[in-house]
Amino acid sequence: MGSGCRIECIFFSEFHPTLGPKITYQVPEDFISRELFDTVQVYIITKPELQNKLITVTAMEKKLIGCPVCIEHKKYSRNALLFNLGFVCDAQAKTCALEPIVKKLAGYLTTLERAASCPWRRASRSWCPS
Repeated sequence: MGSGCRIECIFFSEFHPTLGPKITYQVPEDFISRELFDTVQVYIITKPELQNKLITVTAMEKKLIGCPVCIEHKKYSRNALLFNLGFVCDAQAKTCALEPIVKKLAGYLTTLERAASCPWRRASRSWCPS
């Protein structure tokens, strides 16, 4: 039984206007399988009642922690940008120490997006320069 909170994967997921929920970035690459993502995607890119709330879901021997975000604005396709930056740990990991980090990262990405249309540029799909 695991007791630490070692992060096995960091992911960034978003709602694509035509493809639906998808993982845009993850490190290490291909860590989250299609099967795992299909199982938990409703908790990654969520309905409004779960947005901006910390969500922890366990499936397939993994625990995913995220804070889904929705930024509404007419500049976005479908008038909203939905995304989630989260961590994946072992299902038995005690992840309470990671929860405030996930919440703070969601806040930082929201602030960056509102201030400078970061963390991504739609044309190049590259991260903003530092």
